[in-house]
Amino acid sequence: MRDLLCSTPIARIFKRTLWLRYVCGILLALLPACTPPHPPETPTLASSTATSQSSTLIPTLAVSTPTPTITHTRTPGPSPTSTPRAELLPQDWAGQAIMVEAAYLSGDEQEPFPYTPFFVLYGDGILVQRVCQDGECRYLQTQLDQESLCRLVNSIDQTGFLDADPALVDLPSGTGAEVRLEAKVYQHNEAHIPDLDRWAQDPDWYRAYTGCPACPVSASIDPAFIDLYRLLTSYAGAELTGLTTDRLAVWLTRPVIAGEAQSWPDDLISLASLAEMALCPEDRHQQSAVVLEGQAARTLSSYLSTQAGGAPIFTQDGVTWQVHTRWLLPHELPQTCDHAAGLFPPEGETGLTWVCAPEMGAIPTPTATITPTATITPTPLR
Repeated sequence: MRDLLCSTPIARIFKRTLWLRYVCGILLALLPACTPPHPPETPTLASSTATSQSSTLIPTLAVSTPTPTITHTRTPGPSPTSTPRAELLPQDWAGQAIMVEAAYLSGDEQEPFPYTPFFVLYGDGILVQRVCQDGECRYLQTQLDQESLCRLVNSIDQTGFLDADPALVDLPSGTGAEVRLEAKVYQHNEAHIPDLDRWAQDPDWYRAYTGCPACPVSASIDPAFIDLYRLLTSYAGAELTGLTTDRLAVWLTRPVIAGEAQSWPDDLISLASLAEMALCPEDRHQQSAVVLEGQAARTLSSYLSTQAGGAPIFTQDGVTWQVHTRWLLPHELPQTCDHAAGLFPPEGETGLTWVCAPEMGAIPTPTATITPTATITPTPLR
């Protein structure tokens, strides 16, 4: 009604008259100010009730509303989305002495055995795994047939590790420990990732480690390394049996744990002999592990296993030592005077050729349940 009185031709003709001013003044006091009506709203293109006779969809990007920019918070650790899976391809390659190796490298200089392999696949299909239960760890082995081995290798391919670049990993200084990963199949890649096991388990571990929960942490790591670590630590293949080996590494230190010293049997190799064998000829202050083989290794290990109830601290001829031992895997050497601990296989191929097809399948990689980050660029797969 207000629009009619304020905008008709009659009102414009007599609007200057006193009577019309008087009437309009009363109406303006009773009604809201004259304003143009609101324009009708344009229906949303994405409305579920809209229909079109054309088979071509109208893209919603035509709407001129600006898209807000998303700002990512820099969060340490890997992305929860694994590297995109590529299609598997037929592959064949000559078997190497060691085709897959995964190991923990301790950052403790006082650690007698700083190298601890936990997954090794040999060129003949023998697989060795380190299995821990109730605080006790031991090595078990199995023989993989071609289909089982190919499922494992296909799974490694699917993690993206074979194409991942270790040089792009950017992590803060941590515990000093590393995880070594190597695959030498139809492609070869090797990486040493600091604290990989910790980043895989909890991307916020570093804040707790530094005692600063609110501190910003700059960390970047390709999800391929996380996926491979999860694959190898969760792998459950054929039935495992005890590892067959006859080389025992022995390391002597002054006691670093509490416990009552036991007398060392006279029928075993003497502690003094072991201590002398451990000294490096070029530097008598440098110590090396002593490797016992065959019957000597089995005898010493059998004796130590009977002393499980006490601390491995022994005394002989007035000198007390703590005795550390570990069975060695094939091609493994402990810390010696000449080189660091690790696997040292012979050069060359095994003479075996492995052939894998896509239809042999792959093992699903455990899904990461970790905080997203925009700092990780997935590695493209072949």
